[in-house]
Amino acid sequence: MPKVILYVAIFIIGFIGASLWAFWLAVRPPRISIPGTPELYRLPAEDVITKTVDGLKLAAWFIPRRDLRPAEVSASSGAEEAVILLHGYPAEKADMLPIAEALHPQFATLLLDMRYFGKSEGRMTTLGLRERDDLGRAVDFLEGQGFRRIGVFGFSLGGAVGIMAAAEDGRI
Repeated sequence: MPKVILYVAIFIIGFIGASLWAFWLAVRPPRISIPGTPELYRLPAEDVITKTVDGLKLAAWFIPRRDLRPAEVSASSGAEEAVILLHGYPAEKADMLPIAEALHPQFATLLLDMRYFGKSEGRMTTLGLRERDDLGRAVDFLEGQGFRRIGVFGFSLGGAVGIMAAAEDGRI
């Protein structure tokens, strides 16, 4: 009987250890560096930093609509529509540049590095929990620039964050 208890204890400890290791890897995946800059796509991007509720700095690129320069964007310019592009897990904002290029003629875009990924701060991803509020801060930034109609396009984790945030935030 003591042998069985020992085997069960080893199994339980091993299972708990493997579960904790898997969780650690899920919230701190290896960072993937994706080559690409707005300049390679001939997009006039401005580096932007948004701050999260818990004080982290998130890196972003703001790309105005093709016919406007960043300084010309205002509610009176007719450029009231913008799209926030959110990358997938575990990518970064450069992964969304082809989509930004396609949207460039008609929409301003904001490509955001979610917390922990790319050039953004953070010790780990929360897999959507806090990223929803981070997206709200990006919407605040665009509203401050004069945008009134704001959409979100996300891939993988970015899509999930966009859907959850849109369900909670009527501005999206």
